[in-house]
Amino acid sequence: MAKIKDIKAVFFDFDGVLFDSKEGIVESAKKALIKNGIDPMDEIPIGPPLHATFENMYGLKGDLLQKVSKDYHDIYSEEGYKKHKPYLGINSLCFDLWDKYGLPYIVSFKKPDDMRKILKLAPLAIHKDVIFGKEDGGKTMDKSDVLWGAIDTLKIKPEEAVMIGDSPLDIMAAKKVGTKSIGVLYGYSTEEQIKGANPDFVAKSVGELKRILT
Repeated sequence: MAKIKDIKAVFFDFDGVLFDSKEGIVESAKKALIKNGIDPMDEIPIGPPLHATFENMYGLKGDLLQKVSKDYHDIYSEEGYKKHKPYLGINSLCFDLWDKYGLPYIVSFKKPDDMRKILKLAPLAIHKDVIFGKEDGGKTMDKSDVLWGAIDTLKIKPEEAVMIGDSPLDIMAAKKVGTKSIGVLYGYSTEEQIKGANPDFVAKSVGELKRILT
């Protein structure tokens, strides 16, 4: 299996890469919809910002969209985050990366405070003080903006970093910024979706991800 070379920083997406987050996110989203008199669909995608999901899947707009989004974040921050579970083997991988590249980083659409709360319940060998995510009131809807922020903060060249994600949005952001990319198949996108985004590497499991990176 081909291995990645010449990198100085490793960037992980959060949901579907480090943590199995589906239960907490979906339950919180459904409770927010029901609270506002909206019948939730069976499937709620993991990966895109929930604000966009509420808008695109449910047609919510204006004040109602803002209300459902706020209710989701309140419910998630109070109870949903507690149901996240790290993928088997991911902390061992983070320790191996720490030895080789230094502590890996998180680049995500989630709020940094929410991620820190999850990491207190399930600690990983990963940067907790420097987390690249979407801050309260942030307007960006493009993952590349968050990734650019990480590159700029660390003062490295894009080609010296790798973005690891389970969504075509992660791969597209890496291509836009110029970092290397690894698409994982154990998260919330299909193999067709990941391969269709044309990442530099594809990992079917945490074990394969480890072989590519170390």
